[in-house]
Amino acid sequence: MKNLISISAVLVILITIVSCKSTSTVLKIQEQSDIEVIKSFGEPVMDSTLEFTIDSASLNDNILFVQIMYTGEESDISFKLKWNGMLLKTYPPKAIIYLEPVIGEIKGKSPVIHQLYFDMSPMLPMEGYDEVIIMLKDYDGVL
Repeated sequence: MKNLISISAVLVILITIVSCKSTSTVLKIQEQSDIEVIKSFGEPVMDSTLEFTIDSASLNDNILFVQIMYTGEESDISFKLKWNGMLLKTYPPKAIIYLEPVIGEIKGKSPVIHQLYFDMSPMLPMEGYDEVIIMLKDYDGVL
């Protein structure tokens, strides 16, 4: 009976260790790229099977830093930042920018923190405007 309890305890410990290792967070950093300005009406069409959340975003010296989370540590995923070239008619005007995942494959079950850097120079500064509010779609924070 003691052997059965000992074996059970060892199995529980091994399962706990294996499950802890499989859920460790992976950090990925994408090289800096430029925002793509696409002259079109409405939102860019983005066919994506990747579910991700935007944890944080900040704009400093025309460089946008975005940190996102998704599942799949062995995935081949990169991101593009797009703007359709339109401003919302508000005061001050608002520009909505969009993150588009470029998916090679999605594999793995561990959480991934993916850090992205985008050069906003092709978009900023905007001639004729003293101030433009930049809004990142699906992000509630302020840029």
